[in-house]
Amino acid sequence: ETRKFGYGTLVVPVQQQRLHPDSLHALLARVGQACQTDVLPLASGFSASGIDLGSNSVRTLRKPEAAMLVGAGVSGYEAGEVWHLLDTQVGMPITKVETASFSRLNLNRYTTLVMVGGTYNLDKPAVDRLKAWIASGGTLVTLKNASEWAVKQGLSKEKMVSLVDTAKNKTVKRLPFDDAVPTEGAKLLGGAVFEADLDITHPVGFGYRDRKIFVYRNGLTIFQPSKDVYNAVVQYTANPLVSGYCSRDNQKRLANTPSVLVNAEGQGRIVLFADNPNFRGVWHGTNRMFLNALFFGSLIAPPVVIGEED
Repeated sequence: ETRKFGYGTLVVPVQQQRLHPDSLHALLARVGQACQTDVLPLASGFSASGIDLGSNSVRTLRKPEAAMLVGAGVSGYEAGEVWHLLDTQVGMPITKVETASFSRLNLNRYTTLVMVGGTYNLDKPAVDRLKAWIASGGTLVTLKNASEWAVKQGLSKEKMVSLVDTAKNKTVKRLPFDDAVPTEGAKLLGGAVFEADLDITHPVGFGYRDRKIFVYRNGLTIFQPSKDVYNAVVQYTANPLVSGYCSRDNQKRLANTPSVLVNAEGQGRIVLFADNPNFRGVWHGTNRMFLNALFFGSLIAPPVVIGEED
């Protein structure tokens, strides 16, 4: 029988394990049953096509040690959603660090740092420590306006779409005070569903089989298209709105822009989400992307881009 194993398949070698092969087999059988996942024994690492299991394309995966900033300025809802996901669905602990205590945090203890939406007031020495930690191999995962903060601080080379019309000589239209609430409220994005294209060959897209994905968005963090052709893991379609309200101006701003970007910085990387993939613990279709960023983040390395001659 021939089986095809897609991107993100986990390979567990029998050799160099602490467990006896029989105990390992029994453990994986229990895990497979609990997770409703096929665990198939193989007698050889040779493949009928594609890579062999002894290939360098099969990378060693290590358990992440993750921390998350919480406290003053940080969205308690979004931090709680991450905590709930990891605690109740994954059974994985995450260290919660008050932003006021960040300067005393030993970053070298952690492989991954999560920053959910919020207002961050880290000083320059703290930002410099964060940059150095990423460059030495750390993985920073940011959501919504934490991604905007990362761009503003120079942690990422990406750019944001401006929500302000900067056209010169524009005549300012005078409006009645009573129109302020409906006029300005119509510009917000309180919650809508959008269609996007997911690169299922990227580690953040591992485990997905369909490139079409539906993303829940309740904010106006919008990235400009990346200059690096490999950075956009998820990109909104040309007409992305599927359900809910979104003004025409915001629909135009969102069309064909990235929803998830990955930047390589030194030996590390930053995974920037424009949206909240863990919204209220109910939007399960995008949970996996967040978990992939945690578990596979250390495997993300930039492709070698060969420049073109002028």
